[in-house]
This record gives sequence, structure tokens and C-alpha cells, in this order.
Amino acid sequence: MKDQKEKKAKAKLSPIIYITLTLVYLSPILLFQFMGILAGLFTYDEYNAVSKKPLSLLYFLFMVISAVLACLRVRNLVTSFYEGKITQNKLGKQLKIFCKFNILAPISAGMIQGAISCFFVSTGKAEFSAFKGESPYVAIMFFALAVVFNFALLFYVINIRLFETRINDIPFKSDEISMSLVERNFLTVLFAVLGVLGYLLAIIMVPRNLEQGVKFLSRKVALYGVYSLAYFAVIMYVLVSDVKHCVASIGKIASALALKNYSVGDEKPNNRSELGVIIQDMNQMKAATASILYEIDLSTKATSDQSDDLVENMGVTKNNVDSITQAIVNIKDRIDKQVSGVEESNNSTARIMSNINQLNSAIAEQASGVTQSSAAVEEMVANIRSVTDILEKNSVAVNKLADAAEQGKMQVSAAVGTAEDVYKESEGILEAAAIIQTISSRTNLLAMNAAIESAHAGESGKGFAVVADEIRKLAEQSGTQSKAIGENLTNLSESISRISSDIRQVQNAFDNIYNLSQTVKQQEDVISHAMEEQSSGNQQVLEAMRAISNSTQEVQNGSTEMMDGGSRIVREMQNLKTITEEINGNMSQIEDYSTQISSAITITTESTHNTKESLERVIEGISEFKLK
Repeated sequence: MKDQKEKKAKAKLSPIIYITLTLVYLSPILLFQFMGILAGLFTYDEYNAVSKKPLSLLYFLFMVISAVLACLRVRNLVTSFYEGKITQNKLGKQLKIFCKFNILAPISAGMIQGAISCFFVSTGKAEFSAFKGESPYVAIMFFALAVVFNFALLFYVINIRLFETRINDIPFKSDEISMSLVERNFLTVLFAVLGVLGYLLAIIMVPRNLEQGVKFLSRKVALYGVYSLAYFAVIMYVLVSDVKHCVASIGKIASALALKNYSVGDEKPNNRSELGVIIQDMNQMKAATASILYEIDLSTKATSDQSDDLVENMGVTKNNVDSITQAIVNIKDRIDKQVSGVEESNNSTARIMSNINQLNSAIAEQASGVTQSSAAVEEMVANIRSVTDILEKNSVAVNKLADAAEQGKMQVSAAVGTAEDVYKESEGILEAAAIIQTISSRTNLLAMNAAIESAHAGESGKGFAVVADEIRKLAEQSGTQSKAIGENLTNLSESISRISSDIRQVQNAFDNIYNLSQTVKQQEDVISHAMEEQSSGNQQVLEAMRAISNSTQEVQNGSTEMMDGGSRIVREMQNLKTITEEINGNMSQIEDYSTQISSAITITTESTHNTKESLERVIEGISEFKLK
């Protein structure tokens, strides 16, 4: 609603514009009689008779209608533009045609006015006595054009000035100019000169004026000369004032721009000419330059603020990078220590494998000894069973039994020593398994610390986080294997303990056998009873030997599993060593990258400081421009 009211207010032209436009068409007709009487062309009654003719009245009505249509036309053009019905370009072209029509129409109207007067004189319906029967055609036509050039031109100049001042908010282009400055000044001066010449020629072409002498003509010429000079001065003043106003507007904008003041308001082009185009262009240039400078000012200030933030962030980033670098150095030191620990663990694992190999060999020897012992016991049992049948060979059998008992005693003693050695070696292996489990725990803890450090490092530590996770998994696998080895070693130790206990029982049995064999030699009378007891004891020994054989087989199987597990531990420890060395190399590269990043941040900070100084100089330069 508010916009519609503003458009209606802008579209409403001042009444003086319509009045002056109407006078452009009607002033030659209205003033023709008065000026003709002053020039001595005819009297009041003579021209009154012409003006009352139906043709003259009809022509006057036609000119009134033409003036009204011209006023309606200009109102419709302006209203249509403000209502958005026509474009600015179309309005400019229509106004250009309309202004030229407003020049040609009054000239044509003046010539028709003179022609009508001459027509009535020539047909005898009217008489101009001042011409004394001569044809008034040439003098009347000159006079009619002089009236048009004086009065119609005057009102046209006033009208065009008022109209262009009223629509100075409507932009226009060079091709929409009604008339250029050269055309305006040339035509104005030309029409003014022609008007004066027309008056003078009309006066001296009247026979009655010539008869009244030079003095009379001089007064007439002087009167019109003074009028013409005044008229010419008014016309030139109007033209010059328009140019002066445009030049003043251009000078005002130029002076403000020279003082770097872009907040000065736009100047209105009150003249639709080249100067008006220049004023519009300067307004647009001022607005565009002010907008650009304003955007540059905002961007520069924003960039300056961002430079401050960037410098601050660069400082924080550099501190973070330094912290990361220090953390990497610490991790690298720890990894170096881990490499040493892995190397020691590898050596310890190698020693454990060597001990396991020795244990396996000892277990194999023990199994062979147990097998031999079992065979001897079985043979002894067979001999004891046959003692009852071959008592006559008692002496020989007892000697063999003594020898066999002695040999069994030695083998059992060796088995006891071997079992004790195996038991001691198993305790060493248990200690090694505990060391492996400790190393696994330390590796797992180190992997957790590395994961924490990589999380602190953010994007830069993602690769290291993957490596830390692999180390953690390897540590968990090593811990699991070491626990399994520890459990197998515990079982082995318990089996060896049982073997040792059983072998001691066997040793005691062999001692009894040996003592009995000696007793048999001394007391043959109790051989039968002793052999029965010995048979029962040997049956127990045989069962114990079978149990020892089974336990030895189980120990040998466990030892084989221990060897396989130990081999896997050796391979995993070797892989752990390789991975640790790769991690150490990657950490060295990360340390180098961190150093490069720190150097780049230092260079960027210096560049940002330089950019901020440049921006401050730009801001200082822009602050000299007044933009708002």
C-alpha cells in the first residue's frame, strides 16, 4: 500500500507542466493578433474578422484538442512507467519522439495560422489595409514563424526544463536523450535569431510602415529589438542555468570524490542531455566504488581479525606440535627400551628353547631307561616264578639276581637324578614363562600408553594408533601363550614330582631286592618265603614301572608341545622385534614430519604477521575514504 502511494505521488506531475505544454501549442495562436497589431500588419477589427471565421475557430479547437492530447500523453507515459507497465528504455524512446513532436507541431501550427489568414485575405473574405492591396502572404508567413519561434520556443524551453526536473529520478541512456546540448543551444539560438529576423522582415515588408518613414520604422525595429534581446537573454539564461546546474552537480560529486568522500548523496540530472548522462554515470561510479571500498574495508577488517585468530591458532598449533614432538621423542625412547627388552626376551626365549630341547632329550633318555627298567622287572618276575622250579640253580640265579638288582639300583638312581634334573629345569622354564608373561604385560601397558598418546596426537597419530593396537594384540597373544606354557610346565613339574616319588619307591624296592639277594645267599632256608614276598613286591614294581612309563610318555608329549609353543614364541618374538623396529622407524619419520610442520607453522606465522601489517596499511588507507 505504501509503495502504491509513493508511485502515485511520483506519477503526479505539477500543473505548471501541463500549462506550459498547452502554451507551446496555443501561444502562437493567442498572441498572433496582439503581436501583428504591434507590428502594423493589421488592425484589431481586421484580424477579429478573420478569427471569428468558422475555419479559424475550428482550427483553434483542433489546437486545443492537440494540446490536451499532448498533456494526456505525457501523463500516461510517466504514470505507466511508475506503475511498471513500460520499461525505462521504452519511456526514454517515447519521450524522445514526444519532445521532437512538440517542436514540429507548433511550427506547423504557426504556418497553418498564417496560411489561414492569407487564405481569407486572398479570397476577399478579409482585408489587411496596411498592405494596400498587395499580397500579404510572405510577410504573414514570416511573421507567423517569428511568433512561433519567440513564444512557442520560450514556453517549450520552460516546459522541458520543468518536466525534466520533475522526472530526474528516472534513469536514461545516451540514446534516450531528447536533444543533445549542441542541438539544444543551436536550435534555440537559431529559432531566436529567426524570430527576430522574421519580425524585422515582416515589419519592413508592410507598405504602410514604409510610407511612415524611417523614424517610424526605427521605433518599431527598436521596440522589437529590445523585446528580442530580452527574450534571447531569457532563453540563454535558461539554457546556461541548466548547463550550470549540471556542471555544479558534476563538480560537487567530483570534489567529494577528490576528498575521498563517498558518502555524498546522488545528484539528480535535471537535464536529459549528455551532462545528465555524466551525472548518472558519476553517481553509479560513486556508488559502485563506495560499495567496492566498503566491501574491501569489511573484508580487510575481517581478514585482519582472522589474521589475529590465525596467529593465535598458529601459536597454539605450534605448542601442540611441540608437545606432540616431545611425546614422540618420549615414545621413541620407550620403543628403544622396548627393542632392548624384546631383544632380551628373544635371547631368553632362545635359552628357554635350548633348555626345552635338553629337557626333551632327557625325557627321551628317561623313557628309554624306564623301558629298560620295565623289561628288567618283567624278566626278574619271570626269574622269580621260575625260582621255585629251579631251586637247585639257586646260587647261580641269586648271583644273577644280585647283579640285576645292582644294575637296577644304578639305573633307578640315574632315573632319580634325571627326574630331579628335569624337575629343576622345569622350575627354570616356569621362571622363563613368568618372565615372558611379565614382558607381555609390559608390552600391553606400553601399547595402551602409545594408543593414548596417538589419541592425543589426533589425525597425525592415527597410523601410530594402528601399530599400537597390533602391539597390544601381540602382547595379549604372548601373554596367552606364556600362561599356556606356564600351565603345561606346572603339569609337567607335578608329573616329574610323581615320577621322582615313584622312582624313589622303585629305588627302595631295588634296595630290598639287593638285601634279599644277599640274605638268600646266606639263608637259603628262607628262600621260598622270600621269593613269595619278592614276587608280590615285583608285581607292585611292575605296576609302578608301567605307571612311570605312562607318565614319561605324557611328559614327552608335553615336552613336544612345549617345543612347538616355544618355537611359536620365538617366531612371535622375532615378529615383535621386526614390528618394533618398524615402529621405531615410523616414529623417526613422524618426528621429522613434526619438525617440518613446526617449521612450516613458524613460516606461516611470519607470513600472517606480514599479511596483517599489509592489511593494517590497507585499512588505514580505506579509513581516509568516507563511505557512509
